[in-house]
Amino acid sequence: MPFKNFVREKVREAKRGNREARELRKKTLEEMSEETKASFQNIKFYKFYPVPTQHTPDDCTIHSNSAQGSSYEGNAMH
Repeated sequence: MPFKNFVREKVREAKRGNREARELRKKTLEEMSEETKASFQNIKFYKFYPVPTQHTPDDCTIHSNSAQGSSYEGNAMH
């Protein structure tokens, strides 16, 4: 049973860590000003799509192997 007890203790530690992290997030949120809360709620993320120039590599050469498939697939596609 020592392994079973070891696993139980590790699970308890993980749960304790998760609980503490959750409480810390809750406490931080409560201490946060209304202005900061509004800022986080209205935050926007933008994707960046690079524009090809003469100084950037051609993306066709980067993705050329993707048509061949993964080496782990073998003949799975056939």
